[in-house]
Amino acid sequence: MLITTRVSIVAALFTVQATLFSSALCAQQLDPGFHAPVFAPLPLYATPSVIKVVRQADGRYIVAGKFQSVDGHVTDCLARLLADGRVDTTFAYRPAQAVQAQGGWSALAVQADGKVLAALYSAAPQGRLMRLLPSGLPDASFQPAMGSRPQGHLFSDITVQPDGKLLLGGTITDSLGHNGLVRLLPTGRVDASFNPPSVPLGSMAVSMMVSIVLEPNGRIVYSRSSFDLSNPITSMTRLLASGRPDSTFAFTVAPFPQSIQISKVVRCPNGSYALAGFFSSKAVARITSSGAWDMAFPFSASCYAITIGFTSSNPIGGLAVQPDGRILVSGALLTLATNQASIIQTYSTGGDDPSFNPDFIYTPYQSPYNPTIHNNAKAYDLLMEPSGKLLVAGDFTQAGTAPHTGLARLLPAAPLATRGAAANTALLDVWPVPTHTTLNVQLPAGPLPQQVALLDATGRAVLAHRPQSGKLTFDTTALPAGLYVLRVLNADGSAVSRRVVRY
Repeated sequence: MLITTRVSIVAALFTVQATLFSSALCAQQLDPGFHAPVFAPLPLYATPSVIKVVRQADGRYIVAGKFQSVDGHVTDCLARLLADGRVDTTFAYRPAQAVQAQGGWSALAVQADGKVLAALYSAAPQGRLMRLLPSGLPDASFQPAMGSRPQGHLFSDITVQPDGKLLLGGTITDSLGHNGLVRLLPTGRVDASFNPPSVPLGSMAVSMMVSIVLEPNGRIVYSRSSFDLSNPITSMTRLLASGRPDSTFAFTVAPFPQSIQISKVVRCPNGSYALAGFFSSKAVARITSSGAWDMAFPFSASCYAITIGFTSSNPIGGLAVQPDGRILVSGALLTLATNQASIIQTYSTGGDDPSFNPDFIYTPYQSPYNPTIHNNAKAYDLLMEPSGKLLVAGDFTQAGTAPHTGLARLLPAAPLATRGAAANTALLDVWPVPTHTTLNVQLPAGPLPQQVALLDATGRAVLAHRPQSGKLTFDTTALPAGLYVLRVLNADGSAVSRRVVRY
């Protein structure tokens, strides 16, 4: 009777959880080496949020948002973190006037020498663009030559060229009258040699989003979407390094009306460009290296935005392309089941990837009018690291069921066994399977792995060890019955995994 019961339980687990397990193959996993910093909200705000995150050359991060301290270290909406996520207390940024009172941060970048460029939402005629020294103190030598705009400047993107020159995009004007896209010298003076096509802002333009991509060969791709009640315009242009238009690049908004938005552009590994914005209720599209719509890539990731004859709100927060070509987008999104989501992943060939858990980044919410609890998390920025790890910045309370207050780092998504690790998979010995109280693991000969972890069906690590020898034992007594994945993260970054059932 006991044997029959156990077999029935195991069979039921495989049947009921098959869908969950297929999702776990590429499910998100928190980076165990990253400390989750605790951000404290500003006065009058219920929760903190991280809106922008950039990575320095030395692996440290600059984060900006709506918070007044990080792990108890008092700051004002801007901080530097060490590579492991702990706050860098040597960064002594202290604004002369409260950042939030000036409108908050709109753009962020770092130079190769560790200096930080930060722009504020500001109605000041010359805008608020500053540069901080690596210490966090203001760089008095930086005097950006911005023109006077009665309605102020809105910087939407900052890109630092290898030669130190600064590409700035947004509802901006430099002192020589260039609009939308300008280039400054490292001192802040206007680069007079850079003369891209004129970008009319329009008398009724309330804002313009500009996204800039600097290619390895020095060419510059930029998109702009203006919000002009009489003539909303979306366009993409590629410039040569000199600023002259590249005649080999031709973009048209067809087959869409001109009210579409392009809020983010990222170059894909194959030379094409991923676009995020608003394309007739979809958030992700792709164009070829010559600027033509990639019709082999279906428009993906449903989104929602307010439209009143033109799109009046930007539904997209972040865009990132993984090394394998899959695309991640964050913002006001909808899952295939039309549930609210903060992040969606597409396949490299287009279409939503159902293996990606849209509730991994999570904030529970229940309205007074609807008893159903749904995910109210917001993801404002995505940062893909060279290693494939992903930083998610936003307004959320948990990641993978672990408490997080606006910033999380995820490991690169990987299948159960990579081709390079196939031999080690065969040598990995795990017993007994199914298990009940104890799971033994015999590792293959060679360097000890970084981590051996047991993941549940959502990809969350429920047990983890840093092995000191070739044999490990997991106590599974406290775990609920179910299907798990034993994942071995090798010293070279590859991973192998085995299915495990606890009855």
